[in-house]
Amino acid sequence: MENVRRFGIISRQSPEWRDYYRKRESIERVFCSFKATRRLECHYIRGLNKVRLHCLMSVLAYMTTLLANKQAGLVGKEARWMLERVA
Repeated sequence: MENVRRFGIISRQSPEWRDYYRKRESIERVFCSFKATRRLECHYIRGLNKVRLHCLMSVLAYMTTLLANKQAGLVGKEARWMLERVA
């Protein structure tokens, strides 16, 4: 029997897998952006609740920026799929 964690349930040659992989690439870009610009790479906050609050505020600031850019017509490729789910 194949290892499901290693090989997955969805075949890698299927269109469904390509869609999932594209979404994963997009979210990895978002995480990279968060780490670089929102100080999530190396934080200096102590306590799980404070870290959660910092992450939540970072996501809210990012989403607010995306929505403002959408209204101004300045939406990039990496943010389109996220805005479709929010707006």
